[in-house]
Amino acid sequence: MKSKRGKLEIVGEILDVINRGETKKTRIMQSVYLGWRSFKNYLDFLLENGLIEENGVNDTETHYVLTEGGLNFLNCYRQIKILLNGNNGNFGY
Repeated sequence: MKSKRGKLEIVGEILDVINRGETKKTRIMQSVYLGWRSFKNYLDFLLENGLIEENGVNDTETHYVLTEGGLNFLNCYRQIKILLNGNNGNFGY
C-alpha cells in the first residue's frame, strides 16, 4: 500500500503538472487527485509564496504558470526525489 503524500510531494506534483502544460484550476486539481478545499489551500500557498502566478487569458478563465522561483523549486524537488529513490529511501540507520 502506498503511503500518504506529504505537503512537499503535493506541492511538487502541482508544480510539475503546471510545468507540463495543465494551466486551469480544475485540470490541475484533477491531475493531482485533490478535493477542492485542499487544492485551494495549496493554490493560495503557491501564489502567496511566488511559486506560481496567474496568467489570465480572458475574463472568464484564469491560467497558472510557474515563476522562476517555482521552476527552481521544481528542479530541486526532482533532484531530491532522484537522490532518495537511488537509495531506495534507505539512509543507513
